[in-house]
Amino acid sequence: MTQNTNPLADFYRNPKLYVALPSGTGHYPADIVEMPEVGELPVYPMTSKDDLLTKNPDALLNGDAVIKLVKSCVPNVKNPGELLAPDMEAILIAIRQASSKEKYMEVNRNCPECDEPNTFNLDLGVALANAQEVSASKEVTLSNGLIATLRPTNYIHTIQSAKTVIEQNRTFQTVDPSNSDEQLKAIGAALEKLSNMNYEVIIKSIQSIAIPDGEVVTDMQQITDFVGNVDREIGLELNDAVAEINNGGVEKELDMVCSSCNHEFKTDINFDPVGFFLNS
Repeated sequence: MTQNTNPLADFYRNPKLYVALPSGTGHYPADIVEMPEVGELPVYPMTSKDDLLTKNPDALLNGDAVIKLVKSCVPNVKNPGELLAPDMEAILIAIRQASSKEKYMEVNRNCPECDEPNTFNLDLGVALANAQEVSASKEVTLSNGLIATLRPTNYIHTIQSAKTVIEQNRTFQTVDPSNSDEQLKAIGAALEKLSNMNYEVIIKSIQSIAIPDGEVVTDMQQITDFVGNVDREIGLELNDAVAEINNGGVEKELDMVCSSCNHEFKTDINFDPVGFFLNS
């Protein structure tokens, strides 16, 4: 039986660019990423259906739209939810580049000195080319002699954290400001959820902990119990180490100069999918 060939197949989309992952090659299993021999992933432009996904804030926020988008535009990624967060950021920038003639991201900030609004156009191609390498795992020696092996959080964990922050912001907005008791309860509940979120990020970033006698602990329940029972100093060391390993990849701090008073200042850049695609 002869299979009909679509005469329009020659006009299907082709890869517009190729992207290297900040975490490098070789550490993802094939059921997460099928890495070509060249070490870079082909990136296709969005289809009309993909573009509609990026117009839905709720779908972007819960991660469903982004996972579908990556599967469509970067088919070598088989399980986008398991990508390390810095790799996902690089892929989303590449998809936006492949799909739009606009190569810049507008960053709007008020000057901390004179409060005048400033606009800076961030060249996404330059940002992607200058992305720092990210270790898929990193050993950190704590002051108590333990050696923790850490890895960046994956995309699913990042989305869960972002949703928690947004939900707490919405809670604050719905609280009656004239009701001080209600305010205090809402603030207390929100702070507890945010604290638990940070606690979970630390735990999910720990692959193993080696103790001085050579034993390596990989049991997640034992690691969870440890994080919940160490003193504040060790907790802060872990928190700082996790923040550092998750801060690699595309630069998230931008140098700006106020167009009004020439004050030089730094500002953070957020590549969250909601703002990133809705503002593109």
